[in-house]
Amino acid sequence: MATVELVEQDKRVLAPETEESSFEILTQYVSDDASSSKSTRCRLGNHEKRRMDREQYKALLKEKDQKRKEERRRRREAGILPPRTKPVKINKYPSPMSLVIDLSFDELMTDKEITDLSNQMNRSYGANRSSWRPVRLYFTSFGGRIKERFMSKVKDWERWKDVTFTEKSFEEVFVDTSKITYLTADADDVLTDLSEDEVYVIGGLVDRNRHKGVCLRKAHDLGIAAAKLPISSYITMKTRSVLTVNHVAEIMISYVNRQNWEKAFNDIIPKRKFHLSITQIGVYATATTFG
Repeated sequence: MATVELVEQDKRVLAPETEESSFEILTQYVSDDASSSKSTRCRLGNHEKRRMDREQYKALLKEKDQKRKEERRRRREAGILPPRTKPVKINKYPSPMSLVIDLSFDELMTDKEITDLSNQMNRSYGANRSSWRPVRLYFTSFGGRIKERFMSKVKDWERWKDVTFTEKSFEEVFVDTSKITYLTADADDVLTDLSEDEVYVIGGLVDRNRHKGVCLRKAHDLGIAAAKLPISSYITMKTRSVLTVNHVAEIMISYVNRQNWEKAFNDIIPKRKFHLSITQIGVYATATTFG
């Protein structure tokens, strides 16, 4: 009989006729049954919030926030919490090296891939802004759907600092093509060092490897050098050494700042993409041999 009565109570809670009657039933249900479920108590709490005046609820939150601030201030004065410190301003020494993201592949990507590319551009910009030795960052061939995406979805992009957005192609911006190197995993030549008076181009393409070799063909058509990062000299990859736009940009920026390829690869390439680094492989082999 007790089971039947509890089922009838649940039906009243789950199918109220009006919001007011629902609130009254919930209140009675919770007060009568101390073991009522957590979800029922949550529903009751939500009803109470809706019944409160909106401004009163905001005032309550503000009061709680003020109390928390006062408590933190009191604890700092008592020496329980450390004093607040101002963030240290980093002195920056900009690099003259130019890093270009070539956005001329709009027609090769889906709308979802355009969205992914805009996110990767955002991360590339953030990495450059936060470094103590930022490079000269360019987004060339900035038009089509990627520009529409920025105009409608990316907040304050026109206020970004130390970056150039241009509808011109990179070969129009940098006339001396002898100083341009296109970075692509399909190239035969390996990039061993960076020259700060050179221009390095990253293909702004998100294609899940559907268009293999497109960046290399573009470099050959324009008569400019193409090279790949020296990943295989430091990292054993599970798959082809194809990285996202922002990963390549972050690696280049990291190398400019620290002059160390291995640290750049280990810090930036997702761990799921590689096995052991060359250093780790040597340590493992030594331990296996002499263990």
